Amino acid sequence: MTKRRLLCWSLILVILAAFAVWLEPTRVVWGWLRGEAFYDGRPTSYWERVLTNWDELYLDTCDDNWFDLDESKADSLSIISGSLVERHRDVLRIRGILTIRSHKNNWIATVRRRFAESANRLEVNSLETDLLIGDPQAAPVLRALAEHAVSEVRSLAEYGLRNIDNQSKQGP
Repeated sequence: MTKRRLLCWSLILVILAAFAVWLEPTRVVWGWLRGEAFYDGRPTSYWERVLTNWDELYLDTCDDNWFDLDESKADSLSIISGSLVERHRDVLRIRGILTIRSHKNNWIATVRRRFAESANRLEVNSLETDLLIGDPQAAPVLRALAEHAVSEVRSLAEYGLRNIDNQSKQGP
């Protein structure tokens, strides 16, 4: 009977540990188990969620960078400010100080817009870290995010990689 009880408690403990890893908000354990790249103590999946989950995007591209926006997504986004520089195939290349509002139709975004006082804002130049501003240590995470399925995440990752290239050309 004690072996059966030990087996039962061990199984319960393993299930609870797996559930805790699944629910962990920073996704550090999950990222470590999956072998993801890390930046600032957070795995790629954490940064993916940060870059995916925005209702309003504020971005100052400066003179030597731009933000690519998939033209097929133009109906789901409103460009409040910014200037269109070029049109490449199905991509709008935008420069300047950008404010882009997303019109996501998933239930989380709908509930957040309905009950939150302000939208979920992603202010790229005031992120708590330098992920997109040009920190060379962010390159492995940004390279992984540059292959993401969502075009906005790819565009932000490519923007960050261009900033790293620009900063390396300028020197210290």
